[in-house]
Amino acid sequence: MNVKALLNTDVSTLLSGAQSFWNWWIGELCMLLPPSWRQAGGRKSRLIAELKEGKLSFHEYRRGLAVAMPRQGAATRLLPNAFFALPPASVLVRDVPYPPLPLADLRRMAALDMDRLTPFRSEEVVFDLDVRPGKESAKKQVTVAIMRRSVLDDMLARLWSFGAEPRAIGLIDRHDGMPRFDFLAAAGVSGRKPLFGVKPLYWWLAATFLFVGNIALLIAKDAYSVANLQSVVETQRGSVVLASSLRRKVEQEARNRSAVVNSLKRASPLAVLDAATRALPDTVSVRQLEWNGKRVHLVGNGPQTVDVLALLNATALVKGIPDSPEKPVRPDSPHPPVVAQAAPASSIPASVPTEAFDVTVNLKATP
Repeated sequence: MNVKALLNTDVSTLLSGAQSFWNWWIGELCMLLPPSWRQAGGRKSRLIAELKEGKLSFHEYRRGLAVAMPRQGAATRLLPNAFFALPPASVLVRDVPYPPLPLADLRRMAALDMDRLTPFRSEEVVFDLDVRPGKESAKKQVTVAIMRRSVLDDMLARLWSFGAEPRAIGLIDRHDGMPRFDFLAAAGVSGRKPLFGVKPLYWWLAATFLFVGNIALLIAKDAYSVANLQSVVETQRGSVVLASSLRRKVEQEARNRSAVVNSLKRASPLAVLDAATRALPDTVSVRQLEWNGKRVHLVGNGPQTVDVLALLNATALVKGIPDSPEKPVRPDSPHPPVVAQAAPASSIPASVPTEAFDVTVNLKATP
C-alpha cells in the first residue's frame, strides 16, 4: 500500500488493519511459548455458542470442570464474548507435514497448496492452521482446517440477525471445550462486527454529537475573532480618523498648488508670446502684441492667404471666440496690459501681397 492509498483509506479499514496486525503479532508471540503455558494463560472460563434448530444456545466451560454449564442471557450481550462452534461437517480438516517455518510462511504455503488439498480455489475458501511439533525435528505437523467462504458468509449473516457477531468462529473439542481454529480472524471479516463492541447506533450518535460540537466550536471561534477585530478597530478609530483628515488636507493642498501653478503658467506673458510665435508662420509680421491676462491683441501684416485668427484659435491658450477689432483693451483689467513691439519681418518676399490685421482673442479660463 502506497502513501496515497493509505491517506485515502477510511478509519474503519485502518482500525481493522491495526487489529489484524495486533492479532498476528500476538499469535506469533504465543507460538513461541510451550503449549502448556498457552493453555495455562488462557481464560478461566470459555463461553461457547452453538446453533441448534435455528436457536442460539450458550454453554460455559470452566477450568477444572469437564461438563459445560448452560448460560442464559441476551444474545447481543453474550455473543460478542463467545466462541461460536461450527458443525464438524462444514469444515474439512487435513494434516499436512510442513518444514519448520514461521506461521506467516506456513499460511502462504497452505494457500499455494489449496488447489491440491481441496477441489476449490484459494479465493473460494477460508482456512486456518494448527501447528504442532512433528515426530521429526525437521518437520512440523500442521493441521489445516478449510471451509467455503460462502458458508462462512451465510453463518455470519445468521449470527448478525441476532444483533452481534461472536468473538471467534471455529471448531471446539467436545470434551473440554478447547477452541480450535478461528475462521473469523482468518477471513479478515470487517464491516459487520461492532467496533470495540459498541453498536453502530451509538457510533452514529457520537459522530453527530462531534459534528455539532465542531460546528459550535467554529461558530464560537469566529465570534471571538470578530469581537477581537471590533476591539482592534475601536482602538484604531482615532488614528484612522486623524490619518483620513490629514490625507484630505494634503490632497486639497495638492489641488490648490496645482491650480496656482497652472494659473501662473497661464498668467505668464512668455507663455502667450510663445504660443503666438508657434501658431503664426514666419511670413506673418507682428508689430504689436497686447496682453492683459484675459485677452490678446495682435497688430501686424501678413499674406492675404494666411488666416491669423484661425491660427490663433487653434492654439491651446485661446478660447476660440474672437472679440470685435473695434473693442479696445480695457486699461483697468486685472492684469496690466503688456505691449510687445516686433520689427517688420524681413522674410516676406516683395512679390507676395500682404495686408494688415488687427485681431483680439480671448484666452482660456484657468481651471
